[in-house]
Amino acid sequence: MNQFLTIIVVLLLILLMGWFFFRSTQVQIKRVLRGERSLDDKDIWLRNAQPLKAKVINKNETLKPEAAGIAKVDLELEIQMPEGIPLQVTTCWLVEIPSLSELAVGNMVEVKFDPKKPKRVFPAVPWARLWQF
Repeated sequence: MNQFLTIIVVLLLILLMGWFFFRSTQVQIKRVLRGERSLDDKDIWLRNAQPLKAKVINKNETLKPEAAGIAKVDLELEIQMPEGIPLQVTTCWLVEIPSLSELAVGNMVEVKFDPKKPKRVFPAVPWARLWQF
């Protein structure tokens, strides 16, 4: 009898934890659907980060026919930091082919940058995305 009660209590605890997990997940999904929360919050700081100017120092394009209008571009940028000290970084973006001329050496491009993660320089332009692989 004592063993039977223990099993029932353990099963109830497991069911209760499962219900709380399910409910928490449902609440989070509803927040995303209502637009109160982004689906991907790992870079939420980017929404409010001010774009910085960056000068294109060097670029290397990789075009593949199966990429459907997108080029992979390895970039070396010089970011103009608010403190006035320029910072050189390297990054890789996916860029729409018609906009490749925007990344000509010497041109300025807007970026969003977290100094704590210097390898992640996000484009602040609609025609490019960070290559994350």
